[in-house]
Amino acid sequence: VIFCNTLTIAVQAAMIKEEWLTRRLEYLDVIFTVMYTMEVAVRLHDAGRSFFWSADAPWNIFDALVTSVSVADSLTVVMQVKSVGHGETVCRLFRILRLLRMFKALRFLGNVEYAFGMAFRATLKLCLLVFGVIFVASVIVTHLMYDYEDEYLVECFGSLGASMWTLLKITTIGEEGPMNRAVAALPQMVIFFVTYIVLASIALLSFVPAIFISLNIEARNKELKQQDVEREQHDKNRRLRLVERIYDRARSDSMSKELGVSLQEIKLALVARFQAEVEERGHFDEYE
Repeated sequence: VIFCNTLTIAVQAAMIKEEWLTRRLEYLDVIFTVMYTMEVAVRLHDAGRSFFWSADAPWNIFDALVTSVSVADSLTVVMQVKSVGHGETVCRLFRILRLLRMFKALRFLGNVEYAFGMAFRATLKLCLLVFGVIFVASVIVTHLMYDYEDEYLVECFGSLGASMWTLLKITTIGEEGPMNRAVAALPQMVIFFVTYIVLASIALLSFVPAIFISLNIEARNKELKQQDVEREQHDKNRRLRLVERIYDRARSDSMSKELGVSLQEIKLALVARFQAEVEERGHFDEYE
């Protein structure tokens, strides 16, 4: 249902100027809304209060909110009431937000949420690095150019905000006008701009590699932790099986009809286990 709804929204966006098709797709969207409403109602009935407090609570609240607004939007479609102003925009926005359900459906592919979270944190760190480079460079160039006679340079570098915006455009879209004008006015500014471009380029070029490296390191650490957990569980199961065999041996050798066994009987079972191990293998497993 989620993928069909996503496809419908995509077709509607591609053919958005075709009113006859858009109108029919809106009625199809009403059917999807009914399905989503039934799904949320069933989940809310089964989960009860845990619907809002479980591990999937963010997704549940998101589904409930989007579905509620979609119901109101569907009523306007069925009743052929034309929304105007901000109301129509809000309904369209929440209708489009259904696309985010696709990421929830893609969780069967693996730790999608984990990957997105790691990528977001890595990107945030690098954004802070780029921001730091631009901020420091903007402070320097503002102090150098804020009172210059050229009005164009004052407009570009006359304040901290203007300097940051100008340097960001120089770095991202290669706007050379302010830089060339500043170098023409003050030739020594070429040292500043060369240093800034080198540092900013290093920060920007490290974006994608750093994200993949961070994801790889985190995935490796997670894999190692999982291996440790599995190894510990294996050792635990092995010890448990050994205890069960010793207990069964003690019960079989016990002369008592009671359910339990005494400490002396367990000691005798351990001795018998040791002797059987030596006779069978010629040595005793030190671990056991």
